[in-house]
Amino acid sequence: MKASSDFGFKAQCSGHSNVRVLSPVAALCLLAFSPSCIFARPTPTLTVRVFNYAQVSVRTLSSAEREADHILSAAGRQVIWLDCLGKAQDLQSRVLCEMGWSPELPALRLLSGQVTKQFRGLEFGFATVPVLATIHYENIVSRSLRDNSPSEESTLLGCVIAHELGHLFLEKDTHSLVGIMQSHWGRDQIQQAQTSNLRFTPEQVVRLRERVERLADLQQEMFARMIETASAGKTPTANE
Repeated sequence: MKASSDFGFKAQCSGHSNVRVLSPVAALCLLAFSPSCIFARPTPTLTVRVFNYAQVSVRTLSSAEREADHILSAAGRQVIWLDCLGKAQDLQSRVLCEMGWSPELPALRLLSGQVTKQFRGLEFGFATVPVLATIHYENIVSRSLRDNSPSEESTLLGCVIAHELGHLFLEKDTHSLVGIMQSHWGRDQIQQAQTSNLRFTPEQVVRLRERVERLADLQQEMFARMIETASAGKTPTANE
C-alpha cells in the first residue's frame, strides 16, 4: 500500500464503540473447552490474531481496531482481535497464537523500524495472501506527525489495517480505483474517510461476505475439533 505525498488531511473513518476482546476463544466457548457450550452468538464473529511487535499503546491500537472493525463490518461479521503478545493469556488463547501462519487464522503483524529496501514502495503495509497482514507502524506515526495531527494516528492505522486485511479476505490482487482498497491515498481519499465514504465497493462487499463467511465456518470447525479433543481428556494442541 502506497501513500501519496499530499496526505495532509486529518484521516477519520467514522469510529464506533467496540470492546477489544483479548480472548476470542472465550467468546467462542473455548474458554472452558466444554462440550456443553453453545456456539450461537447474537453477532457472528471472525477471529484475527494480533502480533503487536511495535508495542503500539493499548489505547491507540484499540481505537484503530474499532475503525477497522467498522469498515470490515461490510462482511457481516464482528472481528475478534486476539492479542497474541499480551501477558494475561489463557491456555486456549496461547494455543491459537502458537499455531503457524494459516488461512484459517489470519494474522495482523505490527512492526516498528525503517522499511527495508524490498518494501520501500509499500509505505504503510503489505499483505501475504491469505495468511498475514503486515503494518509499518512507524511510518504511520511519522505521517501523522508530518501532518501535525497526532490524533490522525489511530484513525489512519485503522484504515490501513482494514485495507491489508481486505487483501487477505478477498484473496487476490484487489486494489481498486475507488474505496478502501485504493493503492494510493491522497487528498481525495482522506476526504472520503472524513465523510465515512472510504469503504469497500459493492462488488467487493459481495466477495468479502462470501469469503469471510467461508473463513468463519472453517474457524468454527477448528474450534469444534479443539473442544472435542479437550472433552476426550486430551490437551488441545496447535496440531488439532
